[in-house]
Amino acid sequence: MRKQLLADRLANSLDFSKRAIQHLIIDGHSAPEDAPWYVRPEKIIAESAFLLAFTKKGKIYDQVSEAFTDLVELLEPLARSKAMLMNICLKPALALDYAHSHICMNYLGYPDKNFDAAIKDALRSEAAEGIERVPYRMLEREWLRSIWDGQHSEDGCKFWIPLSCLKHQVDLFSDSTDGVYALTHAIMYTTFGGKEISGLDATEQLLTVEALLVRFMDEQNYDIAGELLMAWPLLRKPMTPVAKFALECMIEIEERVGFLPAPGLDRSMVEGKEIDERRTYIYSINYHTVMVMGLLCGSLLGNTDYAEINANEVDHSMEMKNWLMNELHGEEQPHWMEFFLKLKLKQKQALIPWLYQAFLVRHVIDRKYVHVKKMLELSKGSSLEALPVSRQAKELLHRLARNAI
Repeated sequence: MRKQLLADRLANSLDFSKRAIQHLIIDGHSAPEDAPWYVRPEKIIAESAFLLAFTKKGKIYDQVSEAFTDLVELLEPLARSKAMLMNICLKPALALDYAHSHICMNYLGYPDKNFDAAIKDALRSEAAEGIERVPYRMLEREWLRSIWDGQHSEDGCKFWIPLSCLKHQVDLFSDSTDGVYALTHAIMYTTFGGKEISGLDATEQLLTVEALLVRFMDEQNYDIAGELLMAWPLLRKPMTPVAKFALECMIEIEERVGFLPAPGLDRSMVEGKEIDERRTYIYSINYHTVMVMGLLCGSLLGNTDYAEINANEVDHSMEMKNWLMNELHGEEQPHWMEFFLKLKLKQKQALIPWLYQAFLVRHVIDRKYVHVKKMLELSKGSSLEALPVSRQAKELLHRLARNAI
């Protein structure tokens, strides 16, 4: 039943992508380029092809297979348009970027020798490496080469992994989301097709991912939360109670709204507007979040367990539990709180790490350092003390105290 539900959500994402492409690109209803929600056509085309690549295993479900075929038929001419070909020829340093959707099509069994030849010509150019990229973007290039040409060596990927965020801790309290996107994309590229990341401590990595997941669920940023949830099936690890709860929340929200809402979605932008204007806004601002839900469902259909949230043996003091329960009555009431309050007592106890990480991050971001110090004191002697979020909060307090700030 659970896998059928995920297949339904995946088919919905594929259909949404098809409708977005039809409306924004083919029918020409793109938002004005100066609008905050404007999305370049090349980006939608490339990311829709990326979604198709993660859909391959889900095609055993009829509704997924049908939606997959419909999207391929619409997307293929756009992926191999004259404009794409021209850009590959004109900009050799960006050849793989412009060829992204073509390479995904090739991986899915839809080859095009002319495009292959054009890409190879561009990559032979002395200007082919003319743009400097951060490590996770270099991993993307290595991934594209690997699914395009089965003969491509994996040495490049092995070179960039130690330089990437996979080997370095992400700042869990940063205002920027750059580190989070670097982490989620690095995991996607390096684990694609069931590959294992050499030398990676997946258990430790998932503790970092879990802390970020709780933070962005608390901020109702389901775009990022969906990418973070992909880490469990991609790293081939059973989902923790925290991950399972996040997944249940996202599925419930999507079923209520009809699609997973983007963090910047503004209902006033659709109320009272003409139908084409409403669709332009919804497709532009929400296509990526819906696509992420599809990527997540495609990954989950490949590997995970779908058990309900179970009660783990807990080692948290009664004072800590009381502190966290009192925090639930604060002014901020994100969606997850509604679902949490409906759980059974044992399920709530299994989610003590969720509450702890959510409220500790809130207090750090709000600079309520007295509360941060109190929570760290209450965590001593429990498994919460060893979490990455506790370690980083402790280091922060130490830096502030040492410099008398």
